[in-house]
Amino acid sequence: MFFANTLSQIDVVPVSSILLPEETPLVLEIIWRERQIPLARGGNIRGFFPYRGGAVPFESLVERDILAGLAAIPQVNRITSQPFTIHYLCDGVVRKYTPDFMVEFHHVPDWLAERGFDRTSLIEGKPMQRVPEHELQLGRSYRAVRSVMSTPLLVVTDSDLTVVPWGGDRNDD
Repeated sequence: MFFANTLSQIDVVPVSSILLPEETPLVLEIIWRERQIPLARGGNIRGFFPYRGGAVPFESLVERDILAGLAAIPQVNRITSQPFTIHYLCDGVVRKYTPDFMVEFHHVPDWLAERGFDRTSLIEGKPMQRVPEHELQLGRSYRAVRSVMSTPLLVVTDSDLTVVPWGGDRNDD
């Protein structure tokens, strides 16, 4: 089983390195909890991560490992999977985007604030090797989200996930 030994060692891809569209997308609507994670088919890994007496759904190993890292941070108040779907118009095409997670903190630890996290942050989990092929879509989605809310959208990758178990909780600010 793969776990990040600390979330601080998971890469956060800076949005400045992602290709952004020239035009700001026109947001048509935001629908809360529109997308549900479908049943697993073929080689896809899907499941539920136990968290505070409940379970948070995930649809990839990267997402599961992100959940494991977030769950170990005492300052996390809530983790919501597939929190909303934003429908927007960009380059003459109606598109939609659903972030993987919305995480809410009581207080953002300094080591996460340095990586761009805020009290409420959106997370997109991707294998590092798939970021380039999704770069334009991520850029459009980022611009759409930022046009209607100030919540940061962070792309968290698997490039630093390790096989070692947790070395203890990060309690520092």
